[in-house]
Amino acid sequence: MAFGPVPVVRWPGVLSLVFALSACDGPQSVLDPAGRDAEVLATLFWVMLGGAVVLWVALNGLIYFVTKIAPRPLNARAAEALIIGGGVVVPVILLSTLLAYALNEMPRQRDRGEGLRVEVTGHQFWWRVAYWPEGSEVPVMAANEVRLPTGQRSEITLNAERVIHSFWIPALGGKTDMIPGRETRMSLEPTKPGEYRGQCTEFCGESHAYMAFGAVVMEPEAFEAW
Repeated sequence: MAFGPVPVVRWPGVLSLVFALSACDGPQSVLDPAGRDAEVLATLFWVMLGGAVVLWVALNGLIYFVTKIAPRPLNARAAEALIIGGGVVVPVILLSTLLAYALNEMPRQRDRGEGLRVEVTGHQFWWRVAYWPEGSEVPVMAANEVRLPTGQRSEITLNAERVIHSFWIPALGGKTDMIPGRETRMSLEPTKPGEYRGQCTEFCGESHAYMAFGAVVMEPEAFEAW
């Protein structure tokens, strides 16, 4: 029995693809959203990626056309048209469209909360969390874990002691810096109950790697009971 040549499997490329696909979900993935804000950011990522692919294909297609399909001398006017059209006009139109889309989505990330306020303070190297339900005069204190109810937009105020931190729960929304002496704010609207992972994304000292925390999203009834 005769056998043909054995196909060459390029394992580095295959493994890279597997690792890339495996990183698209999980408790700390921006591409596996569990909140309204994360959904907006994930959509923005895919739109930007699509625009980058279109731009890459257009410019490389133009280069392939003039070097392989029609490799002939061009007069000055034709050369200028290709350079200006393919290198200036098309990228400017495409990038301006993507920029306008991104700027239109930004106000959603600054919406106000609807009742529950969570005050998070970054220390070296832990998180102090204070829950202020609507109408309460005394907070419920916790540490190194943030719990939020689904179906409502919670206000999150952010403070820091001594050094700058940055608060980020990838599955729920974007990141916001925490600056000593200045209170910053954000809001999150979780949509899927579950356990997720947050972290500090600003280098804050030798134990910065330990500034991770749990983020638990609960149904409103379970959250009230908790």
